[in-house]
Amino acid sequence: QGTVQYRTQNPTTLGWNPWSTTAPTRTELGTIKYQAIYTGNASYKPSAVSNTATLTVIPRKIIKPTPVTTLVYNGNSQFGVNPPRYATVPASPSSEVVKVSGTTSGKNAGNYSATYSIVNSNYCWVDMTTAPVTVNWSIAQLEAALEWGTTTWLYDGNSHSTTCRVSNIIKIQSSSGFIYDSCMVSLSGNSITEIGSVLVTATALSNSNYKLPSSKTTILTIKPCMHVKSSGGWVPVIQAYKKENGVWVRQTTTIGSLFSTSGKYLGRYQDPNTGEWKNLIDG
Repeated sequence: QGTVQYRTQNPTTLGWNPWSTTAPTRTELGTIKYQAIYTGNASYKPSAVSNTATLTVIPRKIIKPTPVTTLVYNGNSQFGVNPPRYATVPASPSSEVVKVSGTTSGKNAGNYSATYSIVNSNYCWVDMTTAPVTVNWSIAQLEAALEWGTTTWLYDGNSHSTTCRVSNIIKIQSSSGFIYDSCMVSLSGNSITEIGSVLVTATALSNSNYKLPSSKTTILTIKPCMHVKSSGGWVPVIQAYKKENGVWVRQTTTIGSLFSTSGKYLGRYQDPNTGEWKNLIDG
């Protein structure tokens, strides 16, 4: 049995290095040109020198980082970048290979950016480039769920307004209990005094991590209420009418409690069925 020997070419002088039984290897990027020969023994004749072959080491490829596109504010810190990883194994390169600058995670809604730079010449991106890659990513605002307070009243001569709060406010568990976000709602048109309706609109939120929904209005309504004249002036009679079998029926027992048996009092009410104002004498 014979022996295979190798010789490599000097890349500077292009001359050949001495023969060796050690096969050529290369760790860094680049190429090695080499030849081989079988020296033989008593039973085998030596072979001719082989044609020149080339051993090439190419950069290890890395998949580029990409943004996470589904982030919505939730009160916690969230990673916004799918990190770079090797193309051949499910692992990410160390900081000696790829360095990161900028922001890769965040808590508040907004726009962020991170830049990844290959700092080892033995590596490249999958497209064979090595230029830094900048990843722009964002955390979207959470759409607020608005919960309105009372919006309908019977006429009583007073001014009325509603309330509005964010019902899906974020709460975070801490060692001392839950911590709640604060998010106040600004309203316009939030006042009504006379019989009729007005439109109220949510115009802004105090917390920039939340956004107003597309449906951000409600209607305030004051309904007619019968009044009767008593010694203290005109008094509203609450629930003077009640709907029975689809028809509004005047409730004389409620009205009668406001009348004196010694005289007649004049009242005035609006018929909910016709809208007509009518006089009422002694109920």
